[in-house]
Amino acid sequence: MEVSHENPQSRQAAQSLVFASGLTFGYFIIELAGGFMTGSLALVADASHMAGDFLSLLFAWFASVLARRSTNLIKTYGYHRVEVLAGLVNAMGLWVVSGMILMNAFKRLANPPPVEAGPMMLIAFFGLAVNIACALLLKKDSQKNLNVRGAYIHVLSDLLGSIGALVGAAVMKWTGNYLADPIVSGFVCLLIIASSLKLMLNSLNILLEGVPPHLDIEAIRRELRAIDGVHDIHDLHVWSLGAGMDMLSGRLVLESGAAAKSFGILDAAGRRMQERFGISHATLQPEIVKSKN
Repeated sequence: MEVSHENPQSRQAAQSLVFASGLTFGYFIIELAGGFMTGSLALVADASHMAGDFLSLLFAWFASVLARRSTNLIKTYGYHRVEVLAGLVNAMGLWVVSGMILMNAFKRLANPPPVEAGPMMLIAFFGLAVNIACALLLKKDSQKNLNVRGAYIHVLSDLLGSIGALVGAAVMKWTGNYLADPIVSGFVCLLIIASSLKLMLNSLNILLEGVPPHLDIEAIRRELRAIDGVHDIHDLHVWSLGAGMDMLSGRLVLESGAAAKSFGILDAAGRRMQERFGISHATLQPEIVKSKN
């Protein structure tokens, strides 16, 4: 039986990514100029994340478009793993940018330069509004798509950066302590690194064809063994083609008297995998136990 591997989530995700990338690019230009004009590392750091967001959103959009391409004789599963790769690259990019800003913030701790807190606060406020809008655009798709989740975490990191810039600007405006700028920048970067760790681990798990974290392979094994006529299950493998696209393969060892109804058993097993675990693509092969006689 031919099974489609098309993921309908990719089309909707692509539209959200286009809108979010437009908003992000527009504000990146404003924030970068504002960061240099005010001398704020927090704004420059946030603008750097905005640039990373824009590139990650474009990359995620390209991946979602590519993932919708039809399967062929060479790419029999299609291009769904491209979205997983995009999520992994986005997570790694966050770590690189955050590391660079952390080093710059550490250097500024010894001799923090003066910052124009008033304009910095205004620019950070508008940045917060843009990041909230982008986060709302991507939130729904990020729950089902690792590619979009990578872009979503980028946007959330910028949202944190805008909040941090606002807090830092307020502290500097009312206390005159310019240490707030590098301290806030460093704290936000640490939060970003921590928040992207799960995305990186989930992406690696899919690429290494590990069992999806929301599935219990032993529970699946017990469910298959409970089917009438099934003696055991051999070579059971459970993995994901992409987020929300779980797959299964294995050999059902049938009792010697169950050979005549093997097709019915396989059909029952496939339906159970779909109903109990949400696995719509299960490939099962019957294997008959030889009689001792």
